[in-house]
Amino acid sequence: MLALRRDASLGIEDIPLPAVIGSFRVMRECNQAFCELFEYEKQQIIGKSFRIIYPNDDEYISRGKSWKLNLENKLFHVDERFMSKSDGERFWCRVHGKALNRNNPTSHAIWLIQPISWPVAVARPALTRRQLQIVGLVAQGMSNHGIAQEVGISVRTAETHRSRIMKKVGVRNAAELASWFGGLRQPGFPRAVR
Repeated sequence: MLALRRDASLGIEDIPLPAVIGSFRVMRECNQAFCELFEYEKQQIIGKSFRIIYPNDDEYISRGKSWKLNLENKLFHVDERFMSKSDGERFWCRVHGKALNRNNPTSHAIWLIQPISWPVAVARPALTRRQLQIVGLVAQGMSNHGIAQEVGISVRTAETHRSRIMKKVGVRNAAELASWFGGLRQPGFPRAVR
C-alpha cells in the first residue's frame, strides 16, 4: 500500500485498469478488473502461473524472455500481444509491466493490461501462430530488423514472413497490413489458432 495522506492509501483495487502483481511468473495478487477481463474468479488464478492467460506455450516462453530482459535492464516493459480468457477466447491488448524490486526485478512486478478492441475470432486459422505474431509486431510499427530481434529470427526470415503474409491477405505495404490487422478489413480478418 502506498500512503497518499494520513487517512488514505492506494491499493491494487484502486488501479483503473486490470492489474496483477506477479512473482517469478506466478500471479500473487490482482484486482477485480483483471478477474473480469480474463473471466476467472480470484481464487482460480492467485498462485497460478501466468501461462493460463497466454494463448499457447510459445507465446508464454517468448514473452517471458522479452519482459525479463526489459525488467532487468530498464525496470519496465511495454508490448502488445494476444492473451486468452478462461474459455480460450483471445483478445489483443497492450501490457505495461514495472519491477517493484530494483535488486531482483523479476521477483515482484506489477502488470497492467489494456484491452484493445480489435476482434479476434477463434476459428479455423487463416494465419499460423508465427504469422500472427509477425503481423502483431508490424501493427506495432516494428521494422524487419526489430521483428527479427524480438522473435529471434534473421532479418531475411522476417522479410520473407512479412512478404508472404502481405501476399496472403492481399495488402501492398506495412500500413495496409497494420490496418487489416486492426480489423478495418473485417471480411479477411485473421483467425487465431488454439
